[in-house]
Amino acid sequence: MPRPVLLVTTPHGKEERAGEEVGNTLFRLDPQVEVRPTRFPGVLLVYSETLSPEKAFRALSSRYLSWVARVVPAHVVLEGPGLDELAEAVARLVERHSASRYRVDCSFRGLELSCTELKRRVAEALGAAYRFDSRSPQLCIRVESVDRLVIVGATPCHRR
Repeated sequence: MPRPVLLVTTPHGKEERAGEEVGNTLFRLDPQVEVRPTRFPGVLLVYSETLSPEKAFRALSSRYLSWVARVVPAHVVLEGPGLDELAEAVARLVERHSASRYRVDCSFRGLELSCTELKRRVAEALGAAYRFDSRSPQLCIRVESVDRLVIVGATPCHRR
């Protein structure tokens, strides 16, 4: 059964073009890859049985994509988590990457959670050995929801 491996955003109205672009890029790695629109404009989910989130993310990141705004690997996928469960998952992902300075960015669609509260709980779970750093983090964590599905991905940080 296919599982989500990426969340992709695109400008509103460009979902079909972005879907084709993502599908064409990943098809050579997995001929069964599926790019599905969500009920939210500009948000696509990518499903695969064989691709890992890292491999799919690397394949898209290594190419110039005209219609893709953001790609989030699905390192953690949760169904309707509470804030504590989500904070614990984010904290474990930061620890797994051994990054002492991290940033968390959120986009909640169809799920009422507070990004500010999530950041506070992640900091509590990680303790003093880790520091939230919005200016020069070593690791960027994206938390994205599509209704009750929450995708958490660790990505390289780029200067804004």
